Amino acid sequence: MKCLEGLDKTRGNMRRTLGSLILTIGLLFGWGATFIHLTQLSFLEPGRLGQATTQLVKNTSVRSAMAGALGTALLPLFGGNAAISEAQLDQIITKALANPQVDAEFQNAMNTAQGHLTGANTGPIVLGGPAFSQDVASQIAPYSTQVAQTIAQQGLAIKIPGSALPNLGTYAKQANKLEKLFIAIAALMLILSLVIHPSPGAVLRKVGFWLIGTSIIDAILFWFIPTYILPQVAFSWAQITAAVLKATGGPATTFLVAMLAAGAIVLVLGEGVKKLA
Repeated sequence: MKCLEGLDKTRGNMRRTLGSLILTIGLLFGWGATFIHLTQLSFLEPGRLGQATTQLVKNTSVRSAMAGALGTALLPLFGGNAAISEAQLDQIITKALANPQVDAEFQNAMNTAQGHLTGANTGPIVLGGPAFSQDVASQIAPYSTQVAQTIAQQGLAIKIPGSALPNLGTYAKQANKLEKLFIAIAALMLILSLVIHPSPGAVLRKVGFWLIGTSIIDAILFWFIPTYILPQVAFSWAQITAAVLKATGGPATTFLVAMLAAGAIVLVLGEGVKKLA
């Protein structure tokens, strides 16, 4: 009798270990699926950078970086002399970006930047065009009519610091397929774990805790950091990243709240199943 009890206990432990291992693998794939989903809601969603231009033009770090880029572009035109102060350059950029036509050109530049991210294009990421050139030329005229005429005739374009985002084209093309694959694997692992593990209630409890924990971690990555950490970093790339993630606040928040609620429901369900066992 003791031998049989010992054998049953051993089998139970083996099933528990195997079930837990399968569940862990499934939860890892589940986390991958949620991360991919959130990246598709944010960086990979068409037009996200363009939607963020209003926030970007109001950001002092972004304007300061663009003022520096403008100073670099103007330096050769002034014969290598810094004829305009940083404060004046910042004022020129601020006034130019307040022009709706320049703002439209800035939005086009941000769409180009997103094209780099998704692998759709590889063109230069610059703020330029007729509206920007004419606006800057009119503001430069008091400092040098010759430089102003050169800008008006030849045009002017400045690089947007921080907008040279990495090329994630391969990932962007496969993201949707990867998400579906990861969800399928996670679901299969969950079903197998429920079948193999001697305590389905314990499995459901782990899934519930995982859903709650994952929603909190993703909220830190996609909401807390861009809202409270990145704005404190005095680099334009940080501000651009923060603005993009903030622009996705609605869809991402809805998804994370739904995940948190699902976690609470599954946790309660697991407790109920465990008590009935």
